[in-house]
Amino acid sequence: MIAKLTSVLKLADGTSRLSLTDQATGEGRYRDIAYKNGLDTPAWSSPTTVKYIIDVDYMDPWAYSTERGQVTIPVAREASGGLQAPVRVPVRVARSGGAVDRWGTNAGENPAPVTLRFDGPVSDPEVELQGHWTFRVRGSLAWDEYLIIDPDLTNPTATIYSTTSSTTRDAYTMIRTGSRFTDLVLPPGQHSFTFRAIDPTYTASMTASWPHTYASMQ
Repeated sequence: MIAKLTSVLKLADGTSRLSLTDQATGEGRYRDIAYKNGLDTPAWSSPTTVKYIIDVDYMDPWAYSTERGQVTIPVAREASGGLQAPVRVPVRVARSGGAVDRWGTNAGENPAPVTLRFDGPVSDPEVELQGHWTFRVRGSLAWDEYLIIDPDLTNPTATIYSTTSSTTRDAYTMIRTGSRFTDLVLPPGQHSFTFRAIDPTYTASMTASWPHTYASMQ
């Protein structure tokens, strides 16, 4: 028993995920915890039973739904280059990203962390949660690349992945000044996301996802 708990709780080596599921509805919630103490000495024992009281630290104050909310927004059809009139020599091509809006809902009672995914090919993508924040990225992704912005409280990351290989690379330098991981939260209720980007192929997209967020595990 002690060996199993020690393995599950990862003593002094990261966090464990504690999940509870309502058997009637199938709805679940989780919290990430760090083991503190309680396995050294049982609180009570009998010939057939040993009782442990385990203390843990929560990594943040909220409990999260095991089912995530999500919204995917395609690049606008007008998000491509075009000639400006009157035409002068040398010819200059104007590029501007159109905007597409979609609704997203946090069904919980507390702000939820939002993870962003940009699928290429795309240049200079940005996401706005109307009335709250804008997150901008500088540079381009190839047709076989996607960028994930993860605002995890303990280890926020910006990573580019490839769909054709196992290579990855950091993308912190692509985040524009003024765009902050700590801004990426979705308040309770329904809110509008806006996606702007440049993609002449009209195949790029942005996906925002979040766990519905609650004050307790119940």
